[in-house]
Amino acid sequence: MEIKITTEIDDHNAMAIKEILSSYNVSHTTHLSDCINESLEITLVEEGEVIGGILGRSLWGTLEIQNLAVKESHRGQGLGKKLMLAAERVAVERNCKYISLNTFSFQASDFYQSLGYEIFAEEKDYPLGYSKIYLRKVLI
Repeated sequence: MEIKITTEIDDHNAMAIKEILSSYNVSHTTHLSDCINESLEITLVEEGEVIGGILGRSLWGTLEIQNLAVKESHRGQGLGKKLMLAAERVAVERNCKYISLNTFSFQASDFYQSLGYEIFAEEKDYPLGYSKIYLRKVLI
């Protein structure tokens, strides 16, 4: 047995690691087999160009927002709110009880809180000098 460390991700190794974790997770979540576990992409398109969007997934009754962005030239127009409301509609359609996400203290914590998301954890000094903030909203 040996431990190998590299900065390059090998697709074959990544698939093997994900399969090990997936098998373990499935063995502990069989009671959640009726949950809709799917990826999510919501995009804002203007004249054929993506100007913003959300990437995420629903898993085991929670919709996780992994990325949300709006081009700087289009901020301040309520587009982020429209994206989040669209994500909430999808979450309800997928019978999710929660939406969760994280943001950094220099990003959009106040924005999410204005939409009803509550901070449930904060990882201080990540990145150095800032915090990573974890938020969640109850839907059902």
